[in-house]
Amino acid sequence: MLDPEEKKKAESAAMESLFAAMDLNGDGYIEKSEIEKCFGLIGAPPHITQQEVQTLLTRDTDGDGKLNKKEFCVATYSVAGRSPKWLAEAVGERLKEAKKKEEAKKEFASLKGMDFFKALLGDKLLGKPDKELSTETALDGKVTTVSVLPHLHVLYVHICHVSFGGPS
Repeated sequence: MLDPEEKKKAESAAMESLFAAMDLNGDGYIEKSEIEKCFGLIGAPPHITQQEVQTLLTRDTDGDGKLNKKEFCVATYSVAGRSPKWLAEAVGERLKEAKKKEEAKKEFASLKGMDFFKALLGDKLLGKPDKELSTETALDGKVTTVSVLPHLHVLYVHICHVSFGGPS
């Protein structure tokens, strides 16, 4: 078990880590919109998000509508029994996932014609002109199934909405 001084240092480090994770634009402040986005990323319902925005913004001692590091880290913080360390890791992980999705979306948007289907089907498309090919990919909350039926000269694309759950 940590002595009180070590515990205080660990809590302070966790809060600084959470501040860094929630300062999405890196300007040294956490604004209302950043708090909302972070809570949205970890799957918090809107009413909880708004409650936490209000709770955190009570730390705004200079009244500028945003939190600097000193204001944010003045005391430890938790939501639903989750530590600041857990919150920082969850936000960081969800940001990485969101960035990967956005990069994939941009990559697919830049593909034209056959390049798009080669990207979806990969090597399956090469050297097998007489066989049915099919693949699925998830992009921006939609699952796309692509089937190529060469002997019928048919390309079938099916898009359906798939909802992704919150954090595990």
